[in-house]
Order: sequence, then structure tokens, then C-alpha cells
Amino acid sequence: LTSPSKEVELQFFGGEPFLRFDLIKKAIAYAENKSRQINKNIKYLITTNGLLLNDEKLAYLKRYNVAIMLSLDGSKDTQIKNRPLIKKSKPDYFNGLIRNLKKLLDKKLHYFINLTFLPEDLPDLKANVNYLISLGVKEIQLSYAIGGNFKQENLPAYIGALKEIIK
Repeated sequence: LTSPSKEVELQFFGGEPFLRFDLIKKAIAYAENKSRQINKNIKYLITTNGLLLNDEKLAYLKRYNVAIMLSLDGSKDTQIKNRPLIKKSKPDYFNGLIRNLKKLLDKKLHYFINLTFLPEDLPDLKANVNYLISLGVKEIQLSYAIGGNFKQENLPAYIGALKEIIK
């Protein structure tokens, strides 16, 4: 809030921010109060895997116009391969994730999907993007996985996969 800019953004990310929803609410309450005192516009962004979203949290996020970046890599197979849960108690968490995505759509919250891919995901990249579009997703951010084994010789395949998506 000390930025000279009239508009600032407070971002919540980490492991999973919704593990401490109480702190998110405290931070937003503080930011709202402080921004009124110093006459700044504040925007919020939260990065989440979507598993802990519920009606209470969604109503709160909507009230403060919090943008949501939902980590979802495409189809069930891709998601489970790329983002396995540490606890094996929920081997099929994907259906809950899709239910929560549909709540975002129904409640008209501002969100976008962050689809992260590895080099070995390139052959399925277009299918994963199309799957998300089939669910009603309108905004997708493509991100290559940091630490993925992207090599110079993979560049033509990477560019080819991106060209396939935009056709």
C-alpha cells in the first residue's frame, strides 16, 4: 500500500491459501480499511487448486471482487498425473474440483484457469485446452512447468502445440 500507484493488487498464493481463510479475511479487511484512508484502489487475486472452495468462501470472494486463478491442467488424467494429492485419501479429487469450477461459473466470479504443462504434455495440450473450453471456461493462461525438462530440441514441438491451439 506504500506504492506510488493509485491502484495496487494484493495476491494470495503459496501452498494453498484457503488453508488459512481466516488470514485472507483479515488481510482483505485491513487492506480495505487502509485503502480508504490513503485513497487507493485495491484489487485482489488468489491462486488456488480449488479443492477447498465452498459457498461461504465464494460469497466472500464475490463481495470483494477477488479474481481467482484456478490451477487446472485439463482432463482428469492430466490433472491427476501433474498434480497428485499428497494424501492418498482422496484419489479421485477431480470430480470435486470440476464441481467447484462449475460453482465459479454459476456464481459469475471473475476467474481464469492456469493450465501448467510439461514437455510430455505437449501432444495432449490442445485436447486439454478444448476440454476446459467444453466446460465453459473462457479464460486460460498457459504456463510451462518451471523445472520441466524443456530443451532446445523441444522448441519446435512446443511452438507446434501452441499453433494447434490457436487454429
